[in-house]
Amino acid sequence: MAIPDSSINKPVTTFSTQTQQTKHPRLILTSVLLGAIMAFLDATMVNIALVNIQRQQHTTLLMVSWVLNAYNLTFAILLIPVGWLADQFGRKRLFLVGIVLFGVGSLVCAFSPSIAWLIVARAVQGCGGAILSAVGLAIIPTVFPPGEWRNTAMGIWGAANGLAIAIGPVIGGALVQFLDWEWIFLINIPLCLVSLIMVFLYVPETKDEKASKKIDTPGLLVISGTILCLVLAILQGNTWGWMSPGVLFLFAVALAGLVSFPLVEQKQAYPMVDVRLFRLRSFTEASVETLLFAVALMGAFVIFVLYLRDLGNNPLVAALFLLPTPLTSFVVSLLASKIGRWASPRVAVSIGLGLLIIGLFCLSTLDSQLTLLDVSWRGAILGIGMGLCFSNLPSFALSEVSPAQAGVASGIFSTALQLGFTLGVATLISVLASQHLSSLQHAFAVTWIVAALFAGGGLIVAALFSFKRFLVLSKT
Repeated sequence: MAIPDSSINKPVTTFSTQTQQTKHPRLILTSVLLGAIMAFLDATMVNIALVNIQRQQHTTLLMVSWVLNAYNLTFAILLIPVGWLADQFGRKRLFLVGIVLFGVGSLVCAFSPSIAWLIVARAVQGCGGAILSAVGLAIIPTVFPPGEWRNTAMGIWGAANGLAIAIGPVIGGALVQFLDWEWIFLINIPLCLVSLIMVFLYVPETKDEKASKKIDTPGLLVISGTILCLVLAILQGNTWGWMSPGVLFLFAVALAGLVSFPLVEQKQAYPMVDVRLFRLRSFTEASVETLLFAVALMGAFVIFVLYLRDLGNNPLVAALFLLPTPLTSFVVSLLASKIGRWASPRVAVSIGLGLLIIGLFCLSTLDSQLTLLDVSWRGAILGIGMGLCFSNLPSFALSEVSPAQAGVASGIFSTALQLGFTLGVATLISVLASQHLSSLQHAFAVTWIVAALFAGGGLIVAALFSFKRFLVLSKT
């Protein structure tokens, strides 16, 4: 059912649970964080293990790349649909389903008899990961009432997920070096069991009681097909060639889907996405900034790992060099509620993007004789910017969204984040590869500067929205 005009801007506080008094807030937050952290950890830990998987599974580099692609594709495609389903049928219920899917997928991954089984199991993991990411974020604003607890919870959510993304290579490197690649998946099993029990016991059920249970089939098909084509084109761009007929065709279909999706939804009696969500400036601004932030951040991390590996470091040592960034980010994110007393989420995100730009430019000045100190202070600048963005972008995006639409809004926000991660890796690796005639130092420096330009794009978006907001206020 399309939500009425008044509800798009006015928060709804009555659901199937009482949101004004949240019981066991710490246990609720811990429950959903455990699930979401697994999804983000897995996305980065597996990168470290690809060489070992390829060798032990006796397969090709192309086949082993689908261990990543299967997860990324299903993860990205399902974020918006599962957010909508959670609003309709219950967020807790769907989150429990996500934990089970992720756990089963992890178990099959660890004991896969062939590369084909591993790829299929990773797709199942991606389905579970999409639910844990989108629905976990939607649970927070619908369970925690407005105020300091919600702001703190959103800050911790961003901090934990940012830490998981950044520290994933460290954990993955340790597991691969001291145990074996199967433990990257086996480590999820106890976490799934603990999260399953805690969510069942402590997380209250929330959903939009007035929503229709009818499935928006046209909208579901269009948005799923659009994201499938877009993500597949990005993933295969470096392999097939960015100007190859196959990639151009996929981009064309994706563009057609993006244009037609709002038109399709406006004709539905019960749309999956009420397109009026994008009239909320905070939601639209935060989603675009999230996309550009994720491109710069994820690409920079992957390029940094490659840089350290090219200098002769093993995976674990290379990952340890990255530690200052996630640790600084985590500390800053934990201070989100205190930072929020003197800076709005919009301002904090802009400062974070500015620091990210400075950190990336500083990385471009590294040379081959680097020390831990050389990396640490540059990584700390990146970490502060990363922490400010991760802890404020979710709350900024959902600040004006009706709780009845929290699931689908979280799905859209998470899709922007995932698309940014995927686009960042593909784009910056392509930039790095294009510099093959340059020295190694120059090639990496250029790539980091390109990453900084993406973060700069986020600042430009913030400036444009602020200018538009100023014009609107000056007329009133």
